[in-house]
Amino acid sequence: MYVHRQHVAYEDQLRRKTELATSIFQDCGTQDELDSWLRPTIPSPQLYNYRNKVSPHYTLGKGMEPVSIGFNSFPFTSSLPLSEDIRDGTGVECFSKTIDDNFQQQGVVDVKKCVIATEAINKAYEKMRETVSEKAKRQTRGATLVFRDSGSGDICNNHKDRLVMRTSIGPGGKAVNFLIEGNSFFQTNSVVLPRMLEYVVKEIGGPSEIDFVMDLYCGVGVFAYAAIMSGYRHVLGLEISKTAIAMALQAKNLNDLPDIEVREVSKHIGMNRFTKENHGKRLLQFKDLEADNITKDSYVTAVLRQHSPNRTCVIIDPPRKGCSSTFLEQLLSLAPRRIVYVSCYMPTQARDVKILRNGGYNIAAIQPVDQYPQTHHVENIVTLVKDL
Repeated sequence: MYVHRQHVAYEDQLRRKTELATSIFQDCGTQDELDSWLRPTIPSPQLYNYRNKVSPHYTLGKGMEPVSIGFNSFPFTSSLPLSEDIRDGTGVECFSKTIDDNFQQQGVVDVKKCVIATEAINKAYEKMRETVSEKAKRQTRGATLVFRDSGSGDICNNHKDRLVMRTSIGPGGKAVNFLIEGNSFFQTNSVVLPRMLEYVVKEIGGPSEIDFVMDLYCGVGVFAYAAIMSGYRHVLGLEISKTAIAMALQAKNLNDLPDIEVREVSKHIGMNRFTKENHGKRLLQFKDLEADNITKDSYVTAVLRQHSPNRTCVIIDPPRKGCSSTFLEQLLSLAPRRIVYVSCYMPTQARDVKILRNGGYNIAAIQPVDQYPQTHHVENIVTLVKDL
C-alpha cells in the first residue's frame, strides 16, 4: 500500500520521514539519545521514474473483459479534494481517472501510467494493457502482472524470467551485476541503491577492525558482494531461498573479481576454512539456510569458530515482519561486535532493536533512506555496537 505524498515538497517529505523515525524509536532511548543517533534521511537522486519493479493487477468484468488494470485501492481519508487527477506542483498525473469512489472500496484502480516506475516499465506496461483484454478472454479470474527493469535496457514481465541487474559498489563506484528472477527480492530504487550500499559498508566498521561479515537474509547477495568488494577478508551470506543462493553464486561469472573467491559453503567442513590455499584472495561464501537455524548448522558453526566475535559484523535485512524471537536469541548468543540492521518497515525494526539493546547492544546510528519518494514508506538502517 502506498499513500501518495506528491502534494508535499520533497524537502518536507524528507523531514517528515526523519521525524517518523524519531517517533517510532522513541521507546528505545531518551530524546537526547535519539537526537544523537538519528541522521537526516538520505535523499533519492531521482524523485519520479525510479522504481525498477511494479506488480499491477487486473480484474474481470462481465463477459470476461478486464474492468480495471492497475493497483489495489485502500480505504482512504484525506483533507485533499479528490478530483479527476491528483497532481503535484509540476502537473504530473498520478491516476488516470476519477478515483473518488475507487478509494472508498477495496479493488483495483485503473492506472494508465505509474509515475514512480521507470520509463521503460511504463512503455512495457502500456503495451501489456493493450493485450490483457485478449488474454482475459481465456481466463476465469484476474491476475497479477510483474515488470522488472534491469536499468540497462532489459525488461522482464514474467515472474520466472531472469535478467541481470546492475548497480555500483565500493570505492570509485565499481559496476557490479546480479542475476535475478522477475519476482526476486532486489532493492526497488536503483538510483539510491549505491548510496545505501556505501553507507552500509561504512557501518560495518572497516577492514582493520572487522575480519568477518555475515549477511543474513542475503537474497542474491547484494550486501555480501558490497562488503567483499570493499576490502573485507571473509564474508558469508545465508538465505532460505535455494534459487536466490544459486543466483548469488552465479554473479561471480557476471563480474571481474580476480582477488575474490566465491563459493558455496561445503558439506566438507575442512573445505570451509580460510587458509593459505586461498592464495591471498578474499573469500565470499553462500549457503541456503533459514536464519532461525544459524547456530544449529554444523557447517556454519565451523566457519564461525574461525573468527572472533569482537571482529565480526552481522548485516540483517529481514522481511517486513522483522526477526523471530528464535533468531534474535541466536544473534545475541553469537555476540558480534557490530550489527547493521536494514529494514523496509520501522515498527518491527524498532521492536527488534529494543530487544537487542536489552541484550547488551548500544545504538550507534539510525539512518533513514528514501527508497520510495512520493510515498510514506521509508527504508531504515540501524547500527548497533556490542558493549565490551
